[in-house]
Amino acid sequence: MSLLLILMMLAAEAAPAAPAGSIDATIRGTTKPLVVQLLFRDGADNWNAVSQKSLPAETRRVRFEDLDAGVYQILVRGPAATEQLATKIVVGRTDARRTTITIEPFVLAGHVTLGGTSIGAGGLLLKHREFHSRSEILLEPEGTFSVPFWQRGTFSYNLRGPALPTDYSQVAELEGPSPGPLNIDLPDGRVRGILRDAKSDRPVPGATVALQTNIDDREEHVRLTTDPEGRFDFVGIKPGKHIVRIYAPQHLEPDPITFELMDAAPLRELDLSLDPGRSVPIVIIDKEYDPVANAKVFVVTDSKLRARVTTDEDGRADVPVPDREPATLLVIAEEGRSR
Repeated sequence: MSLLLILMMLAAEAAPAAPAGSIDATIRGTTKPLVVQLLFRDGADNWNAVSQKSLPAETRRVRFEDLDAGVYQILVRGPAATEQLATKIVVGRTDARRTTITIEPFVLAGHVTLGGTSIGAGGLLLKHREFHSRSEILLEPEGTFSVPFWQRGTFSYNLRGPALPTDYSQVAELEGPSPGPLNIDLPDGRVRGILRDAKSDRPVPGATVALQTNIDDREEHVRLTTDPEGRFDFVGIKPGKHIVRIYAPQHLEPDPITFELMDAAPLRELDLSLDPGRSVPIVIIDKEYDPVANAKVFVVTDSKLRARVTTDEDGRADVPVPDREPATLLVIAEEGRSR
């Protein structure tokens, strides 16, 4: 046997085997034209599209070949945006998997209210917890909806609309032969206010306002950004103990504000003045004297965090520090090195 032939045989043995898995799926329960998408789950539990095929009404079988080993999702879509059904299937390196996907359509109907009153037009976004498929439902002017639906399971949902300055999120279970109705009554708690500069009395736009709600043994968090007038408005807030924290890049951070909302008093209004302190320009450089972009700079006085900023691409930032207190600056570079 020639040396060349031996080398070729060794190379063939060392070469990785080509993907050989396959999925052959039969779809039942609908005669509509379909779009079938194949997705692969990566190590971070994200689903990534691999292939997509369109099936006319007379075709109910679909085949995907040359698949690597792993976990796949077959997502079947109908003509309506809410007609989706996802199925998980595991494929080995040489598996020839056959599966039957049965669609069991139902009508998902419901009504969205705020404190017992219809929120009017808006949108309801349903996201499946495992498959991450998304279904957007438009609400009628009365806050009602009725759409064809295929998927069952646990969904997180997000509500938006003109009556909701902030989105509202929760979880819903859709199980059984005919799930629903999905009637959603948002609590009528509300926390709103305005941020002003303590020296100029001008509004503070672009600040982050974080609201923490403590209910029994769990916490719920929501945050938003102040508008050009420095205003913020949380809607659909549950009764309980609440903590508001303010993060404004050019101002010192005020102490957290703690209060309770009760059924008898569901509204809390806050008019807050933020201390701009004294602005100190800084430049962060590394050992080679190169600017450090996106470094986190924390201002600490007497073991208390007072402000936080991020350097720009030139390593520069304007840092607010207290007027009459010594301050320590702690710098953490983007790669995690403290300075």
